[in-house]
Amino acid sequence: MFSAKRGYANAASAANCSQNRNGQFRPLSKQQVRQLEKESRIEHVWSSNAIEGNHLDRFETASILNTGVTVHGASVKDIKH
Repeated sequence: MFSAKRGYANAASAANCSQNRNGQFRPLSKQQVRQLEKESRIEHVWSSNAIEGNHLDRFETASILNTGVTVHGASVKDIKH
């Protein structure tokens, strides 16, 4: 029989174990933090655009964000104006 109390206790225990395991990788270096922020931004922009129907893949989205140049070779700055 399922016990909600036991289920919450198991979930809390698993979360604590995960947090402790992740803690061994801290503190992150400034370079690691910048890389995580960069990857998070790319993932957020790509997934948001995909929801809106954009067909660019993640690599193409990253390329545009990293270089400022669109798939067709025009700069994003030129297209926006």
